[in-house]
Amino acid sequence: MRYSHAWSFIARNLAHGAQDVNPIPPIGAARPVPLRGRHGAAVNTGIQKRDFAQTLARGLEVLQAFNVERPHATTTQIAEIAGISRAAARRILLTLRELGYVEEVTTHYWRLTPKVLRLGFAFFSSQSIWSVIADDVRALAQEVNEPCAVAVLDGTDILYVIRDSTRRIISTHVSPGERLPAYAASLGKVLLAALPEPELERYFELSTFPRRTKKTITSKQALRRALTRVRSKDYAIADEEMEDGLISVAVPIHVSSGEVIAAINLSSHTSRMSLEELVSGMLPKLRRAAGQIDETVSMLESSGGLRRR
Repeated sequence: MRYSHAWSFIARNLAHGAQDVNPIPPIGAARPVPLRGRHGAAVNTGIQKRDFAQTLARGLEVLQAFNVERPHATTTQIAEIAGISRAAARRILLTLRELGYVEEVTTHYWRLTPKVLRLGFAFFSSQSIWSVIADDVRALAQEVNEPCAVAVLDGTDILYVIRDSTRRIISTHVSPGERLPAYAASLGKVLLAALPEPELERYFELSTFPRRTKKTITSKQALRRALTRVRSKDYAIADEEMEDGLISVAVPIHVSSGEVIAAINLSSHTSRMSLEELVSGMLPKLRRAAGQIDETVSMLESSGGLRRR
């Protein structure tokens, strides 16, 4: 992952963890002074001007001027993005260079260094992976206006760890911590397909396959064939196998070694779209989101903060 991409992710998650609370002060009390943020916009900090470290705020604005679309920038560009003078941007950049957070590629042309990642590692190490990636799941659900979920394999069931139900399309209420049988779910098929053969054999020994709908897979042979297709295509579908009308598509979530640690899916209902429309329209977006989550997981691994529970 590029350092500018990683820093953009860190900054977004650190910001998500802060609450914007500005209570109205009592009559007669000193009121907060609006300060200037990015592009000169007023920022109500909730503290008095004398307590606000303007130089620190400007330094953070300079760091956030870099992103995946703009991994390099000139002093003038950074000044414009941060809403400060060129002279102030130069002083901040020279200070950050002295501290090891940026480097000058050519004259007046800057980029971030790997050291900037340290600023986010404390945040990562204090969070579970699921709380960190929850925003990505919510964003995907809102983008496609369909339910999105992440689950892990727990015994013969899938265990939901994140679920954003933009629309409720299943009669049973499903929320994080709830379980469903793996064999009838697209999430479960992805997770089962990733198991080493001895663990998969153990799953078959322990499992039964009761019929839930007329389309439910109810035999070991049929499920094995379905898992073979999942491995070849790197995604799984569930075609009204859990509940009549419920369709879904799922893809894996990996750690840097390639091990599958979870799966993410999008669901819909046959009254809104066909399974073919779900796969053709939603699978590319689902894979894009899973790729972003894979990068986040890799960062958590690097920070030593990969906690799954």
